[in-house]
Amino acid sequence: MLRQSFSKRIFRLSRFWWGSLLAGTALTGLLLPQVTTAQGILPTFRSNQDRFVELPVSIQRGYRSAGAARYNFYIRNAKVVSQRFIITEVTNNFAQQGGEFDLERLEVRICKDLGTALRRPNCPENAEIEEIVYCSVNGCQTYRPATQEMTLEPNYEGLPYLSIKPVTPLDAAQSFNIVFSDVLNPRSPVDYHFNLAIETPRNLCEQNWRTALGHCAIGTWIVPIQVDSR
Repeated sequence: MLRQSFSKRIFRLSRFWWGSLLAGTALTGLLLPQVTTAQGILPTFRSNQDRFVELPVSIQRGYRSAGAARYNFYIRNAKVVSQRFIITEVTNNFAQQGGEFDLERLEVRICKDLGTALRRPNCPENAEIEEIVYCSVNGCQTYRPATQEMTLEPNYEGLPYLSIKPVTPLDAAQSFNIVFSDVLNPRSPVDYHFNLAIETPRNLCEQNWRTALGHCAIGTWIVPIQVDSR
């Protein structure tokens, strides 16, 4: 479990916020970005009316010294078939500040109900995942749950991103919870922004809601890391 280099940890987030849909930003390369002059900086997703679209998040142990945090990234009825989830960090600071995700503990849960302020989300079913790829300043890590195979390519100079590919595309009418367990939180107690784009079989989303690669721009999760536990 190489904490500083690579093997297991990567994301942790907490707190609830709700949103809907939004418009594009740049992702390049195989799936995603190569370095630009604005090293690592991406805009948060906004709609064509320039309205910021915030996606709901729940975080347990969201303080900087936590070594086993849990982030719940919720997606309410994305309205497009989900062939691949592409999560791009906006600020390029998470891994640089020591944040790590454990790809072996990542799940995509299918939700019957995302709940309310008084009712917990109900997400009983796990979607089967074919492949998870995470690229950051530490390199590119690939995990295949079926074989439990983990590989690492040490050299990567693009923007940080996480790609999650289900075995079969997920229904457009469903809601999801992307669960990151055993996250090592970053050292810097600030808000971390993560954009969600979805690759669909034919990229069937409105022109104004597409990223540079043609994927559907969905919204932005904001992950607040606190100084200490409260």
